[in-house]
Amino acid sequence: RKQHHGAPPIRDQINAISSFLDGGILYGSEATVNQQLFDHGDPTGKALHGTSDCDRMQTLPLRNVSQSCSIIQQKPFPCFQAGDVRANAHSMLMTMHTIYMRLHNIIAGKLAVLNPHWLKRKGMVYEETRRIVIAIIQRLHFYEVVPQQLGPIGMKLMGKYKGYNPHVDPTVTSEISVAANRNGHYRANELIFRLKENGEPIKEGHLLISSSAFNVFAFLQDGSVPVFIRGSM
Repeated sequence: RKQHHGAPPIRDQINAISSFLDGGILYGSEATVNQQLFDHGDPTGKALHGTSDCDRMQTLPLRNVSQSCSIIQQKPFPCFQAGDVRANAHSMLMTMHTIYMRLHNIIAGKLAVLNPHWLKRKGMVYEETRRIVIAIIQRLHFYEVVPQQLGPIGMKLMGKYKGYNPHVDPTVTSEISVAANRNGHYRANELIFRLKENGEPIKEGHLLISSSAFNVFAFLQDGSVPVFIRGSM
């Protein structure tokens, strides 16, 4: 139950995901999830990953086959392991989660080269990389996403950020989580476009968003990240 402005307590949904823009989609909101994504004994601080067969680029690691996302040729095909289980919901979410994982690994690699002495301190490269990636995510949201959502009038009403206030309850309200933030759902296109470098559709064609749901196999086999990014632009 939650109490608002001195009113009697009311029932509210339980939200297990962090209310902060803390990179939970990449790092997870629980220690057990984080440990499945990062080998903290590895001084390079990089995220665990797989490799795509179609372009040999890094992909999110796969879960155990028992946690299957789809059935391919009568055999279960596993889901991706990510900081947020919803990463498997459809191909564009798989794409964004993969991009953030690659971003972390690119930054971690550069930091290790610039500061080789950090490799002697357990978790140093990982923590510094995590701070940078979280800052990038926060900036993207507040300078790119939020202005588009609120518009000029909404941004003026919100005012400029005046620094962290420990007395403000950061919990996402039900009105936001179950109503206002659903606007992204109705904006989703029925088709997820998949394009080659020349702008033409790949030979497998575009993908119905319903067919892309939890279809990790199609994501890995039909061009992975580049075809989906080009299709979304």
